[in-house]
Amino acid sequence: GDLILRGTHAARARGLLDRDPTIDDGFKVKGTSFEGRKANILAEVRAAAVDGREAVVALEREPTNLYDKNAVRVLLGGKMVGYVPRERAVAVGASLPRKIYVVAAGESSTAARLPFVWLVTAPLPRATN
Repeated sequence: GDLILRGTHAARARGLLDRDPTIDDGFKVKGTSFEGRKANILAEVRAAAVDGREAVVALEREPTNLYDKNAVRVLLGGKMVGYVPRERAVAVGASLPRKIYVVAAGESSTAARLPFVWLVTAPLPRATN
């Protein structure tokens, strides 16, 4: 995927891969700077840190999206924060549900302080009979 990380984010991604070798995709969530989504991202990041837990993330197909019938929206802490990149939406949407891990989320350290979310995903184990 387009997951290119450095420093502590790269270390976190390696740790997740060590913990779950079935991880097979990673991407930066698109559209995080629209409609107050920055507040949603920061609220869940802070809540997870205070509670000592992983951030809660979900992916949902959005077939009624006016711009992309294959859209997959990303929810963090139950609130909309953006979309799976368009070029990945068909594949990700077709493989839902999936395990989802937040590699990094917050706001950039640049003057613009742009919000960001990086995810990695893995297939769910298949049920055996």
